[in-house]
Amino acid sequence: MIIESGFEMKPAEFEVRFEGALIDLTPQEFKILKLFLENTGRVFSRDDILNRAYSDTADVSDRNIDTHIKNIRKKVSKVSTGESPIRSVYGVGYKFAHRSG
Repeated sequence: MIIESGFEMKPAEFEVRFEGALIDLTPQEFKILKLFLENTGRVFSRDDILNRAYSDTADVSDRNIDTHIKNIRKKVSKVSTGESPIRSVYGVGYKFAHRSG
């Protein structure tokens, strides 16, 4: 089990909750969120995320990562108010940061 910044993730059960509310994620979204939760504060480029979230990257664009991030943020915002813990780092990629407040 991974517990971080209001998230509770159970990888073996493919389950994630935020502030107690169940969030329904696709397999790729789950892998990306798991990567962030295990590496709070670390910045990942799109290529880093792509290589860790996909077993075969031959037909996948790095822009798919942007879509997955957008969808994760949207799903988290449905169950919580406040700023998303997934931050964009201009010109570099994305990171997971502790929520303030």
